[in-house]
Amino acid sequence: EHEDPAVAEFLETMAQECHLFELLLQIALEYNLIGEAFPFGFFNSTENPACWSTFMLLDPDRVDVTSCNYIDSDRQVRFLLRPDPLLVKIAVAGPNDPLLGDIFRALPGDFLAYAKANQPMPLNTLQTSMIKRGNYFALRGESILERVFPLLMYKERLRAAQYVIADRITAPTEIFKVGSEENPADEAELQAFADVVRSTYLDPQKLIIWHHALQYEAVGPQGKLLPLWQEFESIDNEVCAGLLINKGLIYGDSSTFASDVVRYDILINRYLIFRKKLERWLLNNVIAPILKIHEIYIPESRMKSTTYQQTC
Repeated sequence: EHEDPAVAEFLETMAQECHLFELLLQIALEYNLIGEAFPFGFFNSTENPACWSTFMLLDPDRVDVTSCNYIDSDRQVRFLLRPDPLLVKIAVAGPNDPLLGDIFRALPGDFLAYAKANQPMPLNTLQTSMIKRGNYFALRGESILERVFPLLMYKERLRAAQYVIADRITAPTEIFKVGSEENPADEAELQAFADVVRSTYLDPQKLIIWHHALQYEAVGPQGKLLPLWQEFESIDNEVCAGLLINKGLIYGDSSTFASDVVRYDILINRYLIFRKKLERWLLNNVIAPILKIHEIYIPESRMKSTTYQQTC
């Protein structure tokens, strides 16, 4: 929103062409799943930039962060990007490569120079920003899944144990006994029966004719499945508590309307805080640089108001 319709239309068009809405969805996913997101913006021109052309998210595993909290917040963070193997391959291939040449020509020159040398590249803090979740003094973000990761590992171990038992039930150990104490089978008879079983084992219409001294037994853990549903429910309750979500909102259990309203209000307020954080990032890191480039500032008439006088 802006009091000048032309400025508002310009910013709205830029936001649509840069796919900012899709970017915000990916930022929200990285923010919760990884604990941090590193948006990086490309200007439409390196010599005379007028607007953003596109945005991307940098791989957190390849971004080195250096921070100092004793200086101005706009200058306290520095970023280094370590090139990934694909970027190095593109830089080495050059512009004439039949497969990677088009990508080479589309990448900025500084990206290619550092990638070809396989050296970390310092990133412009005007184009790079960090949206971090967690402790203020922590250098990197903290995933919301960290607090429930041991519970998820425990649940997976229980499932693995149940899978082993279920697999043994569906594929029990089969024991064939040929002969008896009075008439034991010799080695030739055992080998002959083994050949018959192997040749017909996977035949759905198999038929084996043998003498009466044949016994069959299937050994498996029948009736030994672990009663884990109560344990799974307890784990799910702890996971929901760790993720600050309400189980009733997910499963739609039979609860009162009043309790549902309270649950939704708590959830909405928590999301509004994160939404405000994204809004400030958009204002400070996306819109403000473009307004400064075009020298679009507060109108003089509004600067004379009492509010702005007090602010100044």
